[in-house]
Amino acid sequence: MAGSFLVARRLLGGLAAAGHLLESGLQLLTNTLSFARVGAFALAHAALSAAVVTMADAAPLWLAAIILLLGNLVVIVLEGLVVSIQTTRLVLFEFFNRFLRGSGRVFEPLPAPPPLVTQSMGTVSPGGTQ
Repeated sequence: MAGSFLVARRLLGGLAAAGHLLESGLQLLTNTLSFARVGAFALAHAALSAAVVTMADAAPLWLAAIILLLGNLVVIVLEGLVVSIQTTRLVLFEFFNRFLRGSGRVFEPLPAPPPLVTQSMGTVSPGGTQ
């Protein structure tokens, strides 16, 4: 920050450097929390799997097989839902904010193609003659 102040020779240079430092610190914090969220999903998977296995252990053998099958199916569906939500979040909030810029030219669609037939040669009567 002191170097930015000395280069700019104004207070605004130091304030701009402080703003960049704050922004970089917040980005580091949010990225760390984002990766911690992935760890939380792993813990949730372990907890759901442990719950399914515990329920299967308390049941007779034929029911334990059904509980394991249906329980793992529920876990897979829930994790598929989580993955779809996280993918949407990544695309909408992280990808677009990082790479999409508002500069450029305005989108203008192409004009409609010219008609293939401009005039008809005549009319056709219901009997098939002109």
